[in-house]
Amino acid sequence: MGLETTHSEHQYKNSREMTGCFFDFESTGPYPEMARITQACAILGRVDSEGKTHVIDVINEIINPIEPIEPIITQITGITQSMVDSAIGFGDFYKDGQVFAETLIEFFERADFICAYNGIGYDIPLLKAEMKRAGYEKFEINIPIIDPLIFRRRYKKKMSKNKLIDAA
Repeated sequence: MGLETTHSEHQYKNSREMTGCFFDFESTGPYPEMARITQACAILGRVDSEGKTHVIDVINEIINPIEPIEPIITQITGITQSMVDSAIGFGDFYKDGQVFAETLIEFFERADFICAYNGIGYDIPLLKAEMKRAGYEKFEINIPIIDPLIFRRRYKKKMSKNKLIDAA
């Protein structure tokens, strides 16, 4: 059974412009409350009233997790200890004197929705834990969240893996 849609091309052309934040994190482990972010990738993109996509802004940063990278994590993510040793920390100053965490908050504030594969189960809890550690205890996401893994689980139930490549 494939993913079905009820929207026609005409409906999309007449819809309002939408801006989304598409993101993914690499981290030090499988438990989001305890893991630390080692890479933050985010794309702020817009779909205009004609259905054309536009990239507005991009973040792709290696982050120093302030803890050792285990060899198994390097095997999974390709991120090594030497890559993070000289990188900024999540709560460190970034561009224009702004803390890196604030840069991510700004991305979310500029978006109408966010999208992250396994975002609800992993990336968002990881982000909230990092925000709390960086002193942003009140960080909340108040816009719609799209998690393609939820669709994959519903429409491709026979798949045993949760990797993004297996969902396509």
